[in-house]
Amino acid sequence: MARATGDEVKAASLEHEYQFNLRDIAESRLNRTQQKIIRKARRFMIPVPPQDIVKILDDREDDNWYYGATEVLLKDEALLKLRREVRAEQKERFDSYARWITLIIGLVGGTTGLISVLLRN
Repeated sequence: MARATGDEVKAASLEHEYQFNLRDIAESRLNRTQQKIIRKARRFMIPVPPQDIVKILDDREDDNWYYGATEVLLKDEALLKLRREVRAEQKERFDSYARWITLIIGLVGGTTGLISVLLRN
């Protein structure tokens, strides 16, 4: 509408607001995903990179965090590393349970078969 009426300043302002809102939505989604991964990491006692908020807000370089449009977020490399560590821990825990469950199911099946053979005779 602003472009149709020839108001280029208002059109540019609306476009800027639109782009900011899109970035804000994307960062909010990314933040929720990161918080989920951070909760899992803490549950598995995996160290989360510390935030040096003074560095981040002063636009100084931080190895793991950056300040987006509205939120402090993990950099992609740090998030990828944390996600890999969480998945490795989940796999390790699952494998230890899976071994026991497989053993128990095998014992129950063997015992059931033995009982059925003994009761048949």
